[in-house]
Amino acid sequence: MNIKQNLSKSLKSYRSLERKSLVDFAEKLSIGKTTLQDIESCKANPTLDTVQQIADRLNVSPLSLLSDRYDPSDLHMAQLLLHTLDRFDQLSIEDQEKGVILFDALIRILSRSK
Repeated sequence: MNIKQNLSKSLKSYRSLERKSLVDFAEKLSIGKTTLQDIESCKANPTLDTVQQIADRLNVSPLSLLSDRYDPSDLHMAQLLLHTLDRFDQLSIEDQEKGVILFDALIRILSRSK
């Protein structure tokens, strides 16, 4: 899978997890509906600034959007669980991102041991 496909898959997954329409999700990301549609269909070549903006709006690392290493639904679930902890919300965004990735790794380890 290439980077455009990874970004497409990530955004489709996040939009599905949030049960948002194309219009509502584009609004959340502060991008146009057509832009989101083009990214999801791999027709767009978004700038790094756009990828950063999307990541900021989703509160995730831009790398997690572009990489095929992390499954968006797993990262989203980890993020939701970690946000329930009071102390987690007090961390910097960078430390929260690190925590989500580490938590995701733990979940993967635990699911392999079944």
